Amino acid sequence: MFFILTFSISTLFADPYVANPETLEENALSSLDNLIDISRKNLENQSKLREDILRYKQLQQNYLQNTDEIVLLYRLIKIADRVLTNINDNHLADLFEREFIKDLTTLSNIAKKRGIPKA
Repeated sequence: MFFILTFSISTLFADPYVANPETLEENALSSLDNLIDISRKNLENQSKLREDILRYKQLQQNYLQNTDEIVLLYRLIKIADRVLTNINDNHLADLFEREFIKDLTTLSNIAKKRGIPKA
């Protein structure tokens, strides 16, 4: 009787699905492939962000040397908006100094108020 009761309880609480080891390996490989793809995309996005930040710094220096150049200011505003959008979309704001984010936000707000098209 005890055996029947024990067998019934263990059957009741047993895992109804026992996976095939090959299926487990395929799932693990599939998960790893997904992680690699996501990591690759993140790396590409971060590389583009790095290029945009370097472009922003260069435009900023050029504009500070030629403050009469409206075209430089326009380009600076566009690139600042793109950089800030990329930072926010990828949840990277904590990696940057507050002052840098504040400067980008100020310029990005100008882009939004003026209706400057995104770069």
